[in-house]
Amino acid sequence: MSPSRLLFGASYTFGNLAIVSVDYEREWYNGIRVKNVPEGADFHPEAYKAEFKNNYKGTNTLRAGVEVRPLPIFAVRLGGGYTDSMFKDRQQYYNSPSVYESYYITGGLGINLGRNTVLDVAYQMFAQGKNKLELTALHLTVGSDVNPLHTDNFEEVSFGPILYGAKKLGIQIQTRYEVSNNAGVDICSIVNNEGYDFLLVGSGISMSNTPDDIAASHYRASFYNRYFKRFKAPESWFYPGALLKDETKMFIEQSNCPVGVFVNRNFVKASNVIVVIDSEEDLFLLGYAQTLLKSTHGSASVLDKSSSTTPGNEVIKEGILRFTEDVKQTTLLREKDLTPQSFNGFNFMLISYKTWNDVSEHRKEALQKMPSTLILSK
Repeated sequence: MSPSRLLFGASYTFGNLAIVSVDYEREWYNGIRVKNVPEGADFHPEAYKAEFKNNYKGTNTLRAGVEVRPLPIFAVRLGGGYTDSMFKDRQQYYNSPSVYESYYITGGLGINLGRNTVLDVAYQMFAQGKNKLELTALHLTVGSDVNPLHTDNFEEVSFGPILYGAKKLGIQIQTRYEVSNNAGVDICSIVNNEGYDFLLVGSGISMSNTPDDIAASHYRASFYNRYFKRFKAPESWFYPGALLKDETKMFIEQSNCPVGVFVNRNFVKASNVIVVIDSEEDLFLLGYAQTLLKSTHGSASVLDKSSSTTPGNEVIKEGILRFTEDVKQTTLLREKDLTPQSFNGFNFMLISYKTWNDVSEHRKEALQKMPSTLILSK
């Protein structure tokens, strides 16, 4: 049981700088028809029809929004809307709570996570795996105020670069655009319900050292300090990096498949890889490293952080030895700990989520020199 709807809108794209949209929606609540009366109800369908006709009216909704991109990878979005009452008599009350009219304003900041770069990582990591590579690019716009009539505009801007990148690599990729009120929850739901084998997400700009990301970080900090700090707004509203830890944890704990979180540090190719092993649980990384080397024809070195007191130490040593013997261009590093010098000569790092949490807490100085990194869950 729902009212008839009329929906139309207009949008205009100012090159790659901005998108402006205005929408109008009309819903006729006074014209609702009821086919089946709830079991046990005394009302006849005609009585329901009369109730809606006599006490309800059509509603009007107006929505408007603008998205501005001051930098290629950074977007500021502001929108708002108004819906008037569905009731003819505002003084008439029903047993259940009723909304007579509503206003809302929405806003947000968006970060382009380098989708072409993430595509390159996915291709290099999995193109030479046992199974055929099937990729889906998922983009979620947060906010229910996006009119379905305008999703083509948003979709074209979102997927243009990655489709071009896929064409250059000679691979097929499916694209999927969704509007969401809770991106993290919806991503996990899609992954779990539709049987995906792997979830690869970008980590945002907080640890990136690319020029565009550094510029975006400075712009974001200036935006917060100038307009919102005086109102004591939480910095986490404007610093995705502050939310990343919780979202990464949610992806890993709530997804039924392995998860990879990619940190971009001027990534081009994973041709010289460092694999960090700290426990027996980390040995699964060696399988990823082997598949990666088949694609890049590069080399890999293992940094074994475990000690003689680490549980499963003998299993760790045996697993690393077998890996270096069976896989060409692989070695075991002499050092046992991460230092800034540990990353000299490497352009990619594989590390488990558990070990990452430890080194990001206790080896912050070393991580300032880290290469592009893929944080993996088993």
